[in-house]
Amino acid sequence: MGFLVFHNMKIPRSLLAITMLSVAWLLLVISLYYAGHKPFSLATILRFAIAAWQIIVSFMVLALGGGLGKRLIRSYEINPLAMLMLQSATGLGLVSIGIFIISSLIGINRYVCWIIALMLALFLWRETLAWVSGWRALIPVWAASGRFGKALGFGILSLLLCALVISLAPPARFDALVYHLTLPKIYLSSGDVGYIPEIMFWGMPQIGEMLFAWSMGLAGNETATVLGWWVGVLALCGLIGYTADRFGGSAGWVAATALMGGYTMTKLLSSGYVEWFSILFGVGVIIAFDVWWNLGDRAGLVWAGVISGFAMGTKYTGGVLFIAGVGVVLVYSHYTKVGFRKLLINLAAFMIPAILVLSPWLVKNLLATGNPLYPLLFPAGSMDRFRLETYQLPPWGDWKDIMLLPIRATIGGFEGAPGYSASISPLLLALAPFSLLGYKNRTDKQRIAILISVILGIIGMLVWLLASRFSGFLIQTRMYFGIFPAYAVLVGAGYQALAEIRLPGLRLRRVVAVLVSVVLGFNILQVATELVNGGALAVLFNVETPEDYLNDNLGWYYPAAKAIRDLPVGSRVLLLWEPRSFYCQPKCVPDEVLDKWRHARQMVGEPGEVLESWRDDGYTHLLYNRFGANFIRSDDARYNNADWVAFDDLLARLNAPVEFGSAYELYSLLP
Repeated sequence: MGFLVFHNMKIPRSLLAITMLSVAWLLLVISLYYAGHKPFSLATILRFAIAAWQIIVSFMVLALGGGLGKRLIRSYEINPLAMLMLQSATGLGLVSIGIFIISSLIGINRYVCWIIALMLALFLWRETLAWVSGWRALIPVWAASGRFGKALGFGILSLLLCALVISLAPPARFDALVYHLTLPKIYLSSGDVGYIPEIMFWGMPQIGEMLFAWSMGLAGNETATVLGWWVGVLALCGLIGYTADRFGGSAGWVAATALMGGYTMTKLLSSGYVEWFSILFGVGVIIAFDVWWNLGDRAGLVWAGVISGFAMGTKYTGGVLFIAGVGVVLVYSHYTKVGFRKLLINLAAFMIPAILVLSPWLVKNLLATGNPLYPLLFPAGSMDRFRLETYQLPPWGDWKDIMLLPIRATIGGFEGAPGYSASISPLLLALAPFSLLGYKNRTDKQRIAILISVILGIIGMLVWLLASRFSGFLIQTRMYFGIFPAYAVLVGAGYQALAEIRLPGLRLRRVVAVLVSVVLGFNILQVATELVNGGALAVLFNVETPEDYLNDNLGWYYPAAKAIRDLPVGSRVLLLWEPRSFYCQPKCVPDEVLDKWRHARQMVGEPGEVLESWRDDGYTHLLYNRFGANFIRSDDARYNNADWVAFDDLLARLNAPVEFGSAYELYSLLP
């Protein structure tokens, strides 16, 4: 009998032949079976392939940012997940600014997007691969989590998977269709990132939007929303790693649950918004300050400044991290008793990098409109005095919203409702105060982590309180998500403090664990219900078409937008009381502040004159959002009855419209 030697073992040739034949037979039979009994249609397989491609490409964007950050930031002796997040947050911010500069000089389209990706991969492939391999650090964190930590981990994973499925469906969230994804779409279709007077939000800082544009240019619209999801995953990993390193494995998962236990934050993972960029940079600032404070490395302070500048480059209200960061520098200087000269050096090391990385967005606005903070503060560009006044809402709330801000934001904040407009986790309010228990008995690293987070949290809350007295917009909770990682760290520390309390007959650790689990469980139920009812899962499995999904989720808006896209080339449609223009670009101009009619009345006058001015501006059609107009009619006292009578007169001058349910009317403005 013949033998083959395999790893020092003699295997009979007949046995090897039987093995190979059996495997071949199994493959043949199973292949023939599924050739006729197809479990998936070709369209379903294609849909899964597209989804997988978009997940891979969006992770590639994240990894290239991580590779750049790894080249720039040397590794510190901190938790590897925290280091991973710090590097990627820094790299992503710098890549965004680089893409903006390149796009300003040569334009942007999908070819430019791929050239940028290939060039970064060519120069950073070693660092990028090393950064990707760093994700192995999840294994020891998971191993040290204990049963409670792992239970929370599975819960958070289920929320992340729900959010991922929703992010793979066509974009349908309101602000994404107003500007977060609309601006990138315009950039890619026009090849230009220049001034867009029709959308005042062009003047807002655009760290997130430029990365969305890059992702959309690489692999389509959903790639941008999936990138936003990856940014959230990265922020959570950094938070878990840092908090677990300071306060224990379970504390890290509780800290993450403090964010994921709120419906709004979970919803934003799949929305194509930029709030999770703010959270990412918030975690990065904490870690960079910790490096500086614990290791005495001023480079950590510089990176804290850079990342706080990225937070401002994501949202103007991200400046809360910059202001609170100055507070950290001042307290550190008092705590360590450095001299006045070193205080000034430290302030400069933090503030100058922050201002430098913010400056491209300010210069852009200054060159285009003459106002570096366009569209805010003073008239410039398309924001004349009248529109500026319209955009500024009066302060919202009463004395209770001044004296009890954190309580009111938690208990009285609801997703999409007036005022705080966000549903956040109750754990932030419930557990964070207990972080100060036993403060003197904690280790030096624990005290520093708590102190940094307390400073950021308290100053951030004061900024929130003061800003909310200037404008009704500035009371919205999501404007300040950059400081929420500080509260989450305090939640982890608070859980650890309570878990160590031992009383006869009472295991406080278990009581707190049950309550934390209940909060997470309720949010899982709410998000899973939305996943099923919203239809995103049906789109992924090709049970429902993207068109049907958009019809179901956007109502009559989507058929109206589709009708606009089908208009002849050269058509230009003015939207009234409808700020969303994503699905009707490039033929429509949105009513972004819901003031187009009132502005026309103030600046032009009577209906006939307004109609002629619109025709002179090149508008060929008018889309009237009846529901939006009725809402303004009943809610906005700045309109008077004469304004509505004049508008009815204007519509009467036009031919009969194409109607979309009872919601939209599409009129021709052609003579």
